[in-house]
Amino acid sequence: MLLRLTWLNLRRRPARTLLTVAGVATAAAAAVALFAFQRGYQRAVAHDVADLGFEIMVTAPGCPYEIATVAMTGGAGLKYIDDSLLDDFSALPEVDQATPFLLQAVRGPADSGWLTLVGIELDSYRLFKPSLRLSEDIPGDERGRWPEPTASREEVVLGAGLAEATGWRIGEVIQLESLPGLKITGILAPTGGRDDGVVLIDWRLSQRIFERPGRLTGIGLRLRSDESAVAAFEEHVAAMGGIQIVDTSAVGERVVDLVHSTEALLLAIASVAGLIAALGVVNTIWLSVVERIPELGVFRSLGASRGDLFALIWSETIVTCAVGGCVGTLFVLLGGGAIEGWVRSQVPYAPRETLVLFEAEWLGVGIAGAIALGFVGGLLPAWRAAALRPLDAIRRGE
Repeated sequence: MLLRLTWLNLRRRPARTLLTVAGVATAAAAAVALFAFQRGYQRAVAHDVADLGFEIMVTAPGCPYEIATVAMTGGAGLKYIDDSLLDDFSALPEVDQATPFLLQAVRGPADSGWLTLVGIELDSYRLFKPSLRLSEDIPGDERGRWPEPTASREEVVLGAGLAEATGWRIGEVIQLESLPGLKITGILAPTGGRDDGVVLIDWRLSQRIFERPGRLTGIGLRLRSDESAVAAFEEHVAAMGGIQIVDTSAVGERVVDLVHSTEALLLAIASVAGLIAALGVVNTIWLSVVERIPELGVFRSLGASRGDLFALIWSETIVTCAVGGCVGTLFVLLGGGAIEGWVRSQVPYAPRETLVLFEAEWLGVGIAGAIALGFVGGLLPAWRAAALRPLDAIRRGE
């Protein structure tokens, strides 16, 4: 009976009820979307750092954050270092593994935009990324192979996403700007990272066709696991000049820390939205009580207790907020793609992974928060209704 009366009362002023629900829904949607972005962005940055595979990068001097993000996104435009440094670092006893990379950007065909050619030494690169493999899900009999590790054969491997976007297939020779024709020998299995959108090419071949003899964008390193290796490495690096050491994990942690620093701002925004919604709820239910004072007086004269009136008004508030919380959460879920696109256009560094991560706990928090808003916001109007004297309330309707 209580729920039926609640539903009937809320339908009396549908426009006002809908506006109140919309206010609560907006607050719930804002809170869920903000925290979904925070969690998603943290996870995406951590994934990009892990996908890079390098613990340390040796590059030309520059901003370490710019260098790391360019490398993580498969971009180009960084300064070069001498490739003789590869032998120097490989010879250090504290270095476990080293691999060179040379990033170059060329314009792709038609509307494909810019393509990144990543010059690598295949054997050492795969040691950093053991999960990297060729796709077996290729139509036809050709399953592909890795390029020959030589500068004399123009062969490349495509990322899965790039192959799908361009329609290029194994055995095809692609022509990019003024470069010689590059034969596709294989297509990578999907990785979910930057390798899906790049062209892998032997680093010596890249030096030749781009006329960058003796040049590298950087060297990826992995140190031995003992603590003495780090101290010894720092001593050797201190004696070198003209290079910069980028700790990729530290850069990733710094980016995540910057996102963490916005927690207070996010909480403030969510709190302001909740406060505005709470004031709207209190105002709506209070007006409803004032309009229905004579009716509530009749209820009291017919035997309804103060607790009955309190429960009636309180339930109206809770139901209104619960519906608003569900609507707001559903709206965010359905509009997740649009929110993701807008966020990507606003942030300076957008990882490939999903930036807006909806988790069950935060969806539940959004709905639970709206219900809690109803519990608190309904106390004052419910108390006002319960405090009415039957005769005084009836007289006000005369």
